[in-house]
Amino acid sequence: MSLSQSTSFGLMVEILDVFWHTYDPTTLNRQGNDVGTQYRSAIFYHDQKQKEIAEKSKRDLEKAGFYKNAIVTASQEEKDDLRRLRAVFDILL
Repeated sequence: MSLSQSTSFGLMVEILDVFWHTYDPTTLNRQGNDVGTQYRSAIFYHDQKQKEIAEKSKRDLEKAGFYKNAIVTASQEEKDDLRRLRAVFDILL
């Protein structure tokens, strides 16, 4: 999941809530029956504030005990090369 730089706090919290409950974030490199590093779970943020919101959301969900296992979703800064690649896919789709 990649968050826009203009994503508001409230909208970001709502998006994260949907994100956490759409799939099982406790399985490493897996989405359903598909397995491999290309199926990893990650949140790409643009700035420190987005990073803090994403990580707090993850901690809160873990503390709530919603999932039996630890959440393995990574949080990482969205780099320019990833933005360019995403732009190419947006054009193709």
